[in-house]
Amino acid sequence: MNACHLLIVLLLVSNITLSSGVLEVFAAIVSYVFYTFFDRNDLLPFDPKRLEKDLRDSLFGQHIVSDVVLKAVTSFMNDSNPNKPLVLSFHGTTGVGKNHVAKIIARNVYKKGIQSKHIHTYISEHHFPHRTKLDLYSAQLKQWIHGNVSSFPRSMFIFDEMDKMQPQLIDVIKPFLDYNARVDRVSFHNAIFIFLSNAGGNVIAEVALDYWREGKNREELWMNSKEMETKILQNIFNDKNSVY
Repeated sequence: MNACHLLIVLLLVSNITLSSGVLEVFAAIVSYVFYTFFDRNDLLPFDPKRLEKDLRDSLFGQHIVSDVVLKAVTSFMNDSNPNKPLVLSFHGTTGVGKNHVAKIIARNVYKKGIQSKHIHTYISEHHFPHRTKLDLYSAQLKQWIHGNVSSFPRSMFIFDEMDKMQPQLIDVIKPFLDYNARVDRVSFHNAIFIFLSNAGGNVIAEVALDYWREGKNREELWMNSKEMETKILQNIFNDKNSVY
């Protein structure tokens, strides 16, 4: 379908009075056509070797995240019918490269990289500063996520400062992350959600320091080393200053 055909369809339907249900279906069809034939141009053909090289050349001292990101993103992007969105959560203290990794992923998915209009970044204390407005924020956040994915299925959402985000807002996000997630008749299987958090950063640093004291190489450290993943989760849920 080219632009002329789409214009004809729009002009024909504009002269017909339709029920709200039919209008919703029509809007979904137009959104799909626009995404498939026009707006999809912002997507790069996925190349796992390009991503691997980018991680190797641009990310230093983070072999764990390089391995996880390469496997997770490649598996997701090569799946023509994923049963859930891609969900990645990066933890660590300030300055370790969480935002940098998100940018690497973005520039391997979209032609414009992090500047793509299909990437939506939310910073907890900047976008949701007032606890008295949580109901308003919740409604807006749900609308933003739903609206962007309905118009462009391969949308990316980056949530920064997750350790400072209020539980009510986290509860808004959860339904969009589930297996076979369809919210108000919109599928979120092709969306990408990236969460950035300082929570667990001290645990990661302590485990890395233990390895150094034992004379082991940094590259020997993995998620299952010294039960690091379990310790991170325990630290997050036991931290009274965290809203997780």
